[in-house]
Amino acid sequence: MIPDTASVLLFLAASVAVAASPGPSWAYVLSHAAARGPAAGALATAGNACGIAVHALAAAVGASAILWHSSTAFGVLKWAGAAYLIVLAIQTIRTGGALEARPEGSPRRSARRVFVGGVMVNVLNPKVALLMLALPPQFVDPAASHPAVQILVLGFVHVLVASTLLSGLTLSAGAVARAVDASPPLRRALRWASGGTLFAFGLGLLSTERG
Repeated sequence: MIPDTASVLLFLAASVAVAASPGPSWAYVLSHAAARGPAAGALATAGNACGIAVHALAAAVGASAILWHSSTAFGVLKWAGAAYLIVLAIQTIRTGGALEARPEGSPRRSARRVFVGGVMVNVLNPKVALLMLALPPQFVDPAASHPAVQILVLGFVHVLVASTLLSGLTLSAGAVARAVDASPPLRRALRWASGGTLFAFGLGLLSTERG
């Protein structure tokens, strides 16, 4: 029912290579970690993990195939994802967005915004959908039972890999967060850098093709 050890190890290597490539989730998680410290980075990482898990589940049950066969569905997701990132970018540059939602203001609401944002950045990313649709099936044993379960297991392996990598990066954000918090000019610079990066990734999504 689950992939054999060799397949899991090969998938693990491929997953590490993919997770190590910077993308919108990197920009989202690290900007929050740098602005507010590792705790905010952990919330964003948890949201990121849930977003990947949604696509892993969709791939396992066959729902992601709609994106492969329907140019309309793929286009809708692509434009929605790009629009979401661009809106986040504009909010971040203009007002700081969630970067300025300080813990002492409304901590539950602030935490929820950071988490939900992490979820949406991945749920609306067609590249994550295509990854879950294309990568895990290459390591599935068609002769074994329940290939959907194998795809789901491999999908959650990628969730763990991506989350571990991002968690490691956020652990080093404490000193950055303290420096940013003590320096208004540095905070403005971070807003522009974070917003500009999100904007660039949003535009980049528009060039995504189904392959």
